[in-house]
Amino acid sequence: MMNKEINTIANLKNAIKSSRENLVARFLLNTISSTPFIGGVFSATAGLWSEKEQSKANQALLELVESANIKVDKAENSFKQKDDKNNLVAGLVKFKTNGTVSIIKSKNVSSISDGGTEFTVNFANSMNDYVFNIYGSSEVKIASCHESADTFTMRFNEPIPEEITIVFFKYAN
Repeated sequence: MMNKEINTIANLKNAIKSSRENLVARFLLNTISSTPFIGGVFSATAGLWSEKEQSKANQALLELVESANIKVDKAENSFKQKDDKNNLVAGLVKFKTNGTVSIIKSKNVSSISDGGTEFTVNFANSMNDYVFNIYGSSEVKIASCHESADTFTMRFNEPIPEEITIVFFKYAN
């Protein structure tokens, strides 16, 4: 992991820890807020405190997602190699799953069939020995996969990411 990612994860852990530690103080502020007149000040203070802590956690999560997106983009760009016999990447497909399935990028993929939680990737050229990696715009929960020389079928547990990237690598024995 890179230093920025390690720092972001540490910040997220600190935000979560800080939130737990300050729970009693916020509870007391909210309890005191029921006092007429000055209660509004206590209530506003507790609300502002909570929002500030939530903002820290949200920012750390956003940085992690951005870091993951950069890694996926770098991986995709590294797969753009010449189409020759020594090419390690046998196929690639990036597609949207929400609504009508639409292919964003592809290599050696002719189409995708949508079956709700099941998607079948149809290869333009048959592939016999390959391994694959699946990336998603959110957590990917794979229920099952079926591989053949002409298709690759995967079934997901919900929720399904809105965007999925699958990279197929030639498998060298």
